Amino acid sequence: MQKWITAIGFGMLVPVLGEPLEVTDTKGRTVSIELLALEGEKAIFTVPGKGDSEYQLPLSQFDEGSQKKIKDAGASLPARVPKVEIDASISKRRKKISYYMVRQTVSAKITVQNPSRDLRFPGGKAKVIFIGRNSRDNSVYSVLRTQDFEVPKIESSREFTFETKSFSTEYDSDNDGYGNVGGFQYDSYIVGILGEQGRLLGFKTSDPSIRSAIGDSADLIKRVLEFNKGQRFDKNLEPLDGRN
Repeated sequence: MQKWITAIGFGMLVPVLGEPLEVTDTKGRTVSIELLALEGEKAIFTVPGKGDSEYQLPLSQFDEGSQKKIKDAGASLPARVPKVEIDASISKRRKKISYYMVRQTVSAKITVQNPSRDLRFPGGKAKVIFIGRNSRDNSVYSVLRTQDFEVPKIESSREFTFETKSFSTEYDSDNDGYGNVGGFQYDSYIVGILGEQGRLLGFKTSDPSIRSAIGDSADLIKRVLEFNKGQRFDKNLEPLDGRN
């Protein structure tokens, strides 16, 4: 395929999933695109198989049939939202309460950054999930604590920070495992942000296994965000009710 599009060089927007459109330019060259937005007389899109790079072209550079396709598809697209960058700085304090038993106190400072140079992040409802792993059987995960918070509108190139409340968990630190009574030690976190009508606006986890299990499934992410304190699950996010 001949390359005939000009990259705008900033692919930080959440892609809108849908059927690719086959469009043709005024010189008769055809390409499949995934339309992200229609802003005035400008189409903004990605090209399947070309990664997340974002492109833009005036509608006048497409033939009449393609212009109609793009206008029809653009009419049903939601407003563009910048893809925020989420990070969490975790504070962990340990205190021995017996020979092997440890009390761990955990809190977090969460940063939500809007790296877009053009778009304002609209804000949304966020949830942080603190995850522990069983010190006797580290294949068992548990939700140690959750906290809901609001993310306000974030102007372009700005950020928002939120400090969670601290909580404590207790676990057996006997690494040999003989006689280990278990308990859950903090291991990782999940942060998700939902906008209007439950639209997923941002997600981050520090656990590679959970990240791999979720992939790019927005429905699975939203299901995980419904986990509450005490929910136990495995690395594939399957519930383990009743497991120690």
